[in-house]
Amino acid sequence: MASTTASSANFKNYVLVTLAYWGFTITDGALRMLVLNVGFYYMANSGGRLAGTVLSGLVYQFFGLVGCLWTSMFFVLAAGLITLKLPNPQPSKAITWKAGDGD
Repeated sequence: MASTTASSANFKNYVLVTLAYWGFTITDGALRMLVLNVGFYYMANSGGRLAGTVLSGLVYQFFGLVGCLWTSMFFVLAAGLITLKLPNPQPSKAITWKAGDGD
């Protein structure tokens, strides 16, 4: 009887350690991917910030505050025109709203 109880306890410990290891492996991989994705986001964002800072500094040096306002207006209009060219997402199915009694 003692060997059966001991082997059952050993099996439970083995399962516990194995599940803990798998859990750590899965979460560690997910955390690594999250850190990698956030790192790439910040790297791309910092490049745009640097370019914007340099461009705004140059525009201010050569054209002053009025030049900065005109340049910002140009970029806002350009962004607006670019968004007009984006495809309009159409849902594949008709969405119906089923209102309840209180809605």
